[in-house]
Amino acid sequence: VLDGTDALMLSEETAVGLFPSATVRMMSEVAEAAEGWPHDRVHPAAIAGADADRVAWAVAHAA
Repeated sequence: VLDGTDALMLSEETAVGLFPSATVRMMSEVAEAAEGWPHDRVHPAAIAGADADRVAWAVAHAA
């Protein structure tokens, strides 16, 4: 969301869980809140999509 993405997608594990509607609702709330953040306050490294090492680290860390 912070890098200007046009879509969000749930993984299969999340989409077929016990609360798919609540998951989509929460994801929407988070995305809308993030869209409202002032872009000048977001650290440039957080939205530097070309930095594959940071992206890989973030994905691994989140898992």
